[in-house]
Amino acid sequence: MFALTQTLIILLFTIYVLDVHYYGDLWQIFVFQIVIIAGAVNLGIFISTFARNEFQMVQFIPLIIIPQIFLCGVIWPVEQMPDYLQWHRFWLVAGLMPG
Repeated sequence: MFALTQTLIILLFTIYVLDVHYYGDLWQIFVFQIVIIAGAVNLGIFISTFARNEFQMVQFIPLIIIPQIFLCGVIWPVEQMPDYLQWHRFWLVAGLMPG
């Protein structure tokens, strides 16, 4: 619930204060954010089952985040990656978005 509130505040702030124009409907953006939030929470719960304490959970964070950053196309285009790495983009949310 907290993440949904943050998403709504950030969307409203960027629209009315920063005057950012979004393509598409805002409800579609909000629904997409709900899906991302649900996936992130479920991934966190799944990973936390393997940790015995909070420190171990924090150590798992780079194992999850760094491959997503490298494989989603943020650092270099996915099309320039070797073929055996390109199929990973379909498992990452950021890799499914165009542009």
